[in-house]
Amino acid sequence: MKLKKLFLIISLCASVALHAEITNTIMHENANDGDTHGWVIYDAYPSGAKIENINDAQRGKVIKFTGRELKNGVDFLRWNDDNNLIQWKMKSNVWGAFYVVIQTSKGFRYLTYSPRDYDKGIGTSQKYKIRFGLGTKMRDGEWHTFTRDVKADLKKFEPDNEYLYIQGIKFRGTASFDDIKTMRETAIPSTNLKPIYIIGDSTVHASGVNYHHYGVHMSLFGWGERLNQYAKNSNMIINRARSGSESESYKTNYTDQSNKWYLGLVNRFWDNTKQLIQNNPNKGFLLIQFGGNDAIPSHNISPELFKNNLKTYIDEAKNTLHTTPVLVSGIAPRKWYTNRNKTVNLQALRKYAKYVNEVAQEEDVLLLDLYKKSVDTWEQYYLQHKAEYDATAIGNQFNDIKVTKQLIEADRRFSYVNYFSGVNNTHLSENGAKIVAGWVKDLACESNRADGQELCSQFK
Repeated sequence: MKLKKLFLIISLCASVALHAEITNTIMHENANDGDTHGWVIYDAYPSGAKIENINDAQRGKVIKFTGRELKNGVDFLRWNDDNNLIQWKMKSNVWGAFYVVIQTSKGFRYLTYSPRDYDKGIGTSQKYKIRFGLGTKMRDGEWHTFTRDVKADLKKFEPDNEYLYIQGIKFRGTASFDDIKTMRETAIPSTNLKPIYIIGDSTVHASGVNYHHYGVHMSLFGWGERLNQYAKNSNMIINRARSGSESESYKTNYTDQSNKWYLGLVNRFWDNTKQLIQNNPNKGFLLIQFGGNDAIPSHNISPELFKNNLKTYIDEAKNTLHTTPVLVSGIAPRKWYTNRNKTVNLQALRKYAKYVNEVAQEEDVLLLDLYKKSVDTWEQYYLQHKAEYDATAIGNQFNDIKVTKQLIEADRRFSYVNYFSGVNNTHLSENGAKIVAGWVKDLACESNRADGQELCSQFK
């Protein structure tokens, strides 16, 4: 069908942040004209695939594609649309794959959406495909509305690549479609809303790490990857943390290209972050969280070096970047644990959290004490279930909290659990990242300091 440019501001949908303007809506397909113009079956083997404009009992006229699961394919291309949001209504009861074909500064990419519960990222053989999960509702036989920010989805797995425009869509499987449209999200200028930059380690940004361990899929997240869900404007959260870094190594770029997570680590370093801040005329906040990796003896970060590094970041934030520094202490692991014969010592992390407190006092900057908040939470949960924990504690004897087979599922609030290897007690699941991001907001809003209240005003 012909493209219909509506050029209007529509009401905000659930996936779009508050305090943003939705403009330039382009309806690519609503099936009201009764034809299938623009749709092409590009993979007709095996035979039987067909594309139809039909009447649906719930929605009226819709586009229906019938094909074998992940065999036949249909496309709807030649959009050349530079909007960053795509929204479509879809009904299917089989496994299918919905592709948004985009053009980038490094060539075309297929953003592939399927009925899995996790994002798989970039494949090993087809590196132009970046795979995301929309959950099992994508094939439950009911109508659902899906909205994706293709620019943000690209950046999640290729942070050094630039989105240009949407070429169109492809689909494999069997499904009905309606109201396929694109939109543009534009931040509303406001003197009250300021950018929030974040630097830190893997508990802040896990670089999209996805892996299987003993047959269990785990996706790691950092709280900085979910802080935008609490922000009045999600575009104002700029997470520049780097997995594996400590206060010293973050000063330099990551260069080990043999690391399979390299693309999620490169260009996340201090000089690059400073350039981003300097290029933004709207000065805001710099959240600084280090200590987790600094506390590991093999990293050779002494207390003196650690504190001096924090003071360097603070000084440059204040005097060079003219932005407000905020120190954040790292979350505590849920236990002591042994990994490949290397013990991560909770006592050492506690000391480095104390050093963060000391620097905050010495430099008179806002402190968000995630370490204390996390320890208080673990201890409270332990006390609520003390009898069960003490009766059946397994593995090592832990300090702040003990883990048992009976209660190990409770850690799914924060971690992925595997009965063969236990709990990843340092890193966060997506749900855990959401919870800890909420703590960041709460700690800012609980502060009596002026900079704490100003930071609080950035959140819903």
